Amino acid sequence: MYNTFPLMLFFAFSSFGQAQAPTPPQPPANGDVTIVNMKAPPERLVTPPEPAKPAPPVAVPLAAPVPPVAAPIIAPPVAEKPKTILIPDGTKVRVRLEQQLSSATADEGQPVQLSVIEAVEIDGVEVIRNGASVHGRVIKAVPKRRMGRTGKLDFSIDEIMMPNGRKIPVRYSMVKKEGGSNAVSTGIITAGVAVLFWPAAPFFLLRHGKDFTFNPGMVFDVFTDSSFTVDLKPVPQN
Repeated sequence: MYNTFPLMLFFAFSSFGQAQAPTPPQPPANGDVTIVNMKAPPERLVTPPEPAKPAPPVAVPLAAPVPPVAAPIIAPPVAEKPKTILIPDGTKVRVRLEQQLSSATADEGQPVQLSVIEAVEIDGVEVIRNGASVHGRVIKAVPKRRMGRTGKLDFSIDEIMMPNGRKIPVRYSMVKKEGGSNAVSTGIITAGVAVLFWPAAPFFLLRHGKDFTFNPGMVFDVFTDSSFTVDLKPVPQN
């Protein structure tokens, strides 16, 4: 007799599997749609985003302080310069001899050339310029003679030449002598004019038997012989 127990177990498990197998849903015969309530999947936990961190403060450079604007300085009105100015009588002018004079060669009446060496100003206005021409003339010229007699020589300083051609007469002293005018006929030696600068020793020139000589560079002070009005308008150049 055959052992049928294993075979019986096989059929039993086969029947149990058929009985437990679910029957798939069939579509309805009339065409209606049947909604199958499927089990919803479990909800996913959504983590909320972290709040944005505030941006760190940005350091803003401070603007450089603006210096206050100074109020414009308004210059006071400049007084208009006068068109003319007066050179008073007795104004001192320093002049210099510009040539050599010798009793051996000079002639009476010969022109003598001098020049102003210091500008003259009146109230801050230059009225006689430095370098202005000054005219004089030889009034005595005697060469050395026999018997050891020394020559004689003298010259006058007469006038200052202005740029416009006008002339300012001069004298040898600040105070005008009564009844006198300028020393046009009196030489500096005769008048005893002080020599402010000697380019060479004068006593050497006065030795007996020598010609008298004035060297260039000798400086004298003279004075205007009258009041003189100066025109301050520019002189047109030719």
